Amino acid sequence: MKTIKYSPLHKVQTLVASLLVGCQYNKDTNIRLVPDTVAAQLGLERLPNQSQTNILLQRLEDDNLTQLQAVHQPQLPYYAHCPSLGSWHGYLVVDVEMRAW
Repeated sequence: MKTIKYSPLHKVQTLVASLLVGCQYNKDTNIRLVPDTVAAQLGLERLPNQSQTNILLQRLEDDNLTQLQAVHQPQLPYYAHCPSLGSWHGYLVVDVEMRAW
């Protein structure tokens, strides 16, 4: 049996990716992301599954949530002015700042 170890960063990246592809529930990660080999271009054979991301979510503390909020809060006003999806021909353009990763 093969064992794959995921860092907390891999798990956070998976959670962000699941939001971007429209997963409504964490369990949707197993169906929409884990089988996608293109999505695993983070140097992994495949992305962490739902049970791995659940472990991360359960271990987050208030300080961690404050850090995540500090990263995203300055970006919200910028993205609030994005044009509607209709002008993007049905595509949602997502620009994730990689220096924070």
